[in-house]
Amino acid sequence: KRKLMVIIMSVTAASLATSGLALVASDSILYRQHLERDLTALAQITTDNTTAALLFEDPESALQTLTALRARAHVVTACVYRPDGQTFAQYSRPDVDAHCPPPGDADGVHFNAHDITVSRAIVLARRPIGTFVLLYDLDELNERMRMHGATVLGILLASCFVAFLLS
Repeated sequence: KRKLMVIIMSVTAASLATSGLALVASDSILYRQHLERDLTALAQITTDNTTAALLFEDPESALQTLTALRARAHVVTACVYRPDGQTFAQYSRPDVDAHCPPPGDADGVHFNAHDITVSRAIVLARRPIGTFVLLYDLDELNERMRMHGATVLGILLASCFVAFLLS
């Protein structure tokens, strides 16, 4: 009886742990892809809205556009650069003293250990007139993984308890 119970509990725990880890890993991968698409779209919208400010040398207007990013709690900093690489306008989250990453050569999304950097060229009539760079922390992804991990652990413990009672 005890051997059967140990086998049932081991199989239940192992299968639930494996499926739970797979669920958390797949959600993390899918959420990274979602975040990349979302931030790319946000960068495109922001570049569209800062084109006129850059063209007419109105940094205050560009700053107002960048300040709207405060609605996204995980935006660390965002910058608009001139073609020569000089900072035209910068927004930083109030609780952070951050500097924008330098403008990249091409449009792109770069994941680091703790953040994501999105670069986007500001283009007018197929001619680049500047660059937009966004730095976004990964705390949102980490919170999501912790929440899913805790949920999986809770389900694992509850299922093992039910399997124990049934066995």
